[in-house]
Amino acid sequence: MQYYNYRLHYRPNSYLHMCRRLFQQFALDSWVKIESNRLNWIRFNQQELRASNYRHLRDALSNDIQTNNIGRSVTILPSSYTYGPRAMNLKYHDAMAIVSQYGKPSLFATFTCNPKDPAITRELNEGENAMDRQDLIVRVFKLKVEKFDDYMRKHQVLGEVIAHVDVIEYQKRGLPHLHAIYWFSEEDKLRNIQDFDKVVTAELPTDDEVLFETIKTCMIHGPCGHLNPNAQCMKNGKCTKGFPKPFTDKTYTDSKGYPIYRRRNNITIELRKGNETFIIDNSYVVPYNRALSRMFNAHINIEICSTVLSCKYLFKYTHKGILFYFL
Repeated sequence: MQYYNYRLHYRPNSYLHMCRRLFQQFALDSWVKIESNRLNWIRFNQQELRASNYRHLRDALSNDIQTNNIGRSVTILPSSYTYGPRAMNLKYHDAMAIVSQYGKPSLFATFTCNPKDPAITRELNEGENAMDRQDLIVRVFKLKVEKFDDYMRKHQVLGEVIAHVDVIEYQKRGLPHLHAIYWFSEEDKLRNIQDFDKVVTAELPTDDEVLFETIKTCMIHGPCGHLNPNAQCMKNGKCTKGFPKPFTDKTYTDSKGYPIYRRRNNITIELRKGNETFIIDNSYVVPYNRALSRMFNAHINIEICSTVLSCKYLFKYTHKGILFYFL
């Protein structure tokens, strides 16, 4: 659907774009037809793809397929097929090759599209909401990602970037988000706690009203835990994301190499979700960078990669559903 949306140009009085969920069903069906044609070509052109060169025994030796499929007629998805396991495995190994060249990454960023962005809301027709216009969300987010990449790599707002990996994924509810991993030069690497605090903040800002509204709207997790035991992130009575985070007066790294950011118990705010009002403190704030959050007015989660121990998990997590990739 994401590929097809780039081609669904809006025209005045377009009945197609006024159909809301029916419009999305049409776009999805069209995308399924395109993908079905691609898969059929792969299925009936295995010889042209030279699939016999890496099928059965060679795959079994490399643990690329299950042993119970040996001797059976199977269709091999080449690495050129974006959604196939070979493509994901290839991109994962490419990313790990960057680690062998440049060492551990410096920064991990997750940039999620904001459906309340003025660039989206001002283009909506009467009675529409952002989720009715996936084509509009995709176009705006693409422009935002290009601007974000420009600020990170060309303007070097957080440091000189010598290598990076970008992946775009789509959530179940339809909002695209960007996973980006950056390697900084030796002069700009984040080496100590003071460097961490300059780049990442996990507290509500009290000195900037514009930034405060962005953090309150986009960077508050949940609420979950004892405030809302029925939240979607709750499993077996605990938040799967680890919220609420513990309070601490200073930033430090735990035994597994993950940074624990400073969260002081010095502020509370009222947050309204639906018909309920919750009292929120810094323990529910998602780590962010002040400059980027203020600039883009969206959910931009920034995490420090403090040790090389987290690299394998990080890249497997990033490439689990790869759609878009840069080197």
